Amino acid sequence: MRIGPDGKRFVWGHIVDVHEIGRYQIVEAVPNRPRGEDKSAFNQREFFVYVDNEDVNSYATSLDQALLIAIAAGNGGKNEAATTARYMARLAGVDL
Repeated sequence: MRIGPDGKRFVWGHIVDVHEIGRYQIVEAVPNRPRGEDKSAFNQREFFVYVDNEDVNSYATSLDQALLIAIAAGNGGKNEAATTARYMARLAGVDL
């Protein structure tokens, strides 16, 4: 599958699964190429966040982190989603 929840072509990798929780969609994918210098992470899964089928331009390295980003983006806007998600995780004692 190469189409994301927003109906657009998904270019960041091969989609493995799409997790849907209410108004949140999280695309689990194997990236086309590793990020940064760590080439050992090539087959590591990444999680791309959508809210109401709209890309929030954010990804995570775990499903838990992606869900927190989705909740933050859905309730406070996508510009602050990653920062808000890290704060929420710290409050909940979740290690990201």
